Amino acid sequence: MEASTKNNVPKLVNNLNLYIDQSGLVRCKGRLGKIVNIDQNVADPILLPRDSFLTVLYIRHFHHQRMHLGLNSTLDALRLGGFWIPKGRVAVRSELRRCMICTKMNGLPFRYPKVTDYLAD
Repeated sequence: MEASTKNNVPKLVNNLNLYIDQSGLVRCKGRLGKIVNIDQNVADPILLPRDSFLTVLYIRHFHHQRMHLGLNSTLDALRLGGFWIPKGRVAVRSELRRCMICTKMNGLPFRYPKVTDYLAD
């Protein structure tokens, strides 16, 4: 029975090379691990669950920190902050749609209705 449980490892664990560090955080083993000049948090980012409220708070924090620049800037700030979200682009996009400041700044101007003809009595 133990042999069958070893084969049932989730795809996410194998794809991201997940491991648990000394602090008990789940981290992704990245390709940048052997680069000397890079921060360890960027090389092996902390895995955040996509549907967690904590993840939403981190997305909002980095979005405000980047002054509402947009999707790519927010995702870049998250990754440089040492966090990895599975399907991160989808998670960030769905949260940016809820940002009221971005909605106001990126919205189209008000259009006036078409002028109707005058009625002669």
